[in-house]
Amino acid sequence: MILKENTGQIAIEFIFLISLIIILSLISINFIESENELNIALLAAKEGIVEGIMIDSSAIYPKSSYDDYEEDKPNLLKPNSIQLNKIIIKSSEYDSKYNKTKIQLQVHVTSETVNEKKDQDSLGDRINFNLRKAISETYNTSDLTNSLYNPSHSNKYIFTTANVVWS
Repeated sequence: MILKENTGQIAIEFIFLISLIIILSLISINFIESENELNIALLAAKEGIVEGIMIDSSAIYPKSSYDDYEEDKPNLLKPNSIQLNKIIIKSSEYDSKYNKTKIQLQVHVTSETVNEKKDQDSLGDRINFNLRKAISETYNTSDLTNSLYNPSHSNKYIFTTANVVWS
């Protein structure tokens, strides 16, 4: 009779332990899911930034942009050297309009060849455009935004960009 009581006691303790593990897993899964979504979005953003820098560095533009640059910004028609320094998550707040958390990203780059403010603004706009586009394409949310992908959406976040900082 003593053996039966010990066997039953072990089974109950085992059930409590398994139940505790399941409860903790369910509680932490929401946090892990949110962090995973943010990490995927930031990876997509970095991919977009690199694409924007490559386009700017090689001076390959759509016809309309090329025509504008030819008249107003001829320095952008030659290859430039641009390096990514860092990406800063500048703010994080809840946006009641979209019912999502708002994240603002700011890109910091360096260039020895792009010195004029108007050229930096044009190249920075292209970098930010590609950043937002990459996030929208990653989450298939292009239909939720405008033609400039501003703001970009994921399932739980909306992303905007601040002006690119040049140093």
